Amino acid sequence: MHFENTGKVLIAELITKKDKVILKLSNGESLEINEDIVLDYFLYVNKELTVKELQEIKESAQTSSALNAAYSLLSRSQYTKKEIRQRLQKKNYKDKIVDKVIQKLLNLGYLNDKEYVKDYLLYAQGKGYGPRKIKSELIKKGISDNLIKEIDFDNQDLEIAKQIDKTILKYQIYNYRTKFTKIYNHMVLLGFDAEKVKDILETKLMMDEDQEEDILRQEISKLINKLERKYKANELKKATIAYLMKKGYKYDTIYKVLKEYDFHED
Repeated sequence: MHFENTGKVLIAELITKKDKVILKLSNGESLEINEDIVLDYFLYVNKELTVKELQEIKESAQTSSALNAAYSLLSRSQYTKKEIRQRLQKKNYKDKIVDKVIQKLLNLGYLNDKEYVKDYLLYAQGKGYGPRKIKSELIKKGISDNLIKEIDFDNQDLEIAKQIDKTILKYQIYNYRTKFTKIYNHMVLLGFDAEKVKDILETKLMMDEDQEEDILRQEISKLINKLERKYKANELKKATIAYLMKKGYKYDTIYKVLKEYDFHED
């Protein structure tokens, strides 16, 4: 179909494909719209569109596209307002369009940061996260300070004790000092208060001399095989002691256990 260049924009074709409509214009433009837009603007072939109407149709099409993109995201996971905004902006939707979509999702109840916080807390508790990590993650996700302040972080001593009990089992093969350091660092990384962790860990983790000596014997056996290739007999014992002290063993314990070994000292 031929259209004269009169400066006016006419609808050349309306092609329906499944759940979308392709709007072809006399100026060569082609827009993907939905049936609601067709009905809202009473679109039909040869209809003349004003500049304002065409702009509104384009904006409606973009809003519809962005809304569908948001629905697709929310069907797979839960998001905060900030996260949805960032995802849509990455798809190059204009801020004006993104604002409309977010408001629509809020009105429909599909976006609710307060509910998101509740669900995230359940997830975080399952992961064993402490207050600092939880707050940090929620800030990254765009949760407001007011919502974060509403979170109840009472009974942290009980939570710390529970997480330490779980973590201790992972570090049974280490000596006391190494075990203490690893558990302490792990708990702090989880987001718990460092001083509270230290105090509770000191009551939970007791030095077991017999166990410490058993672990030390295993360490020494491996270590001597490794170091005797590098040191002469008269230097091997010194090197072994130095290495073990760096690993956190007490000198008295090292000296006691090393009596069981013959270093052939001159």
